[in-house]
Amino acid sequence: MEERNSSARPRSAAYAADNFYLDNRNPADRETRGWDFFYKHCKLMGRENTAPNKADWDCTDPK
Repeated sequence: MEERNSSARPRSAAYAADNFYLDNRNPADRETRGWDFFYKHCKLMGRENTAPNKADWDCTDPK
């Protein structure tokens, strides 16, 4: 039995794996910066194609 016990020594990595754990907590909330968002008002002026392109729209500047 002594011979078996002496040859059954785990490697040091096994001890490290026993003490390893994952920290599953969420990270702290970070500061967010509000963005200004502007809408354009657009009207479809012409429709020669099935898919209108940029030239088919009439848009005003953002307000």
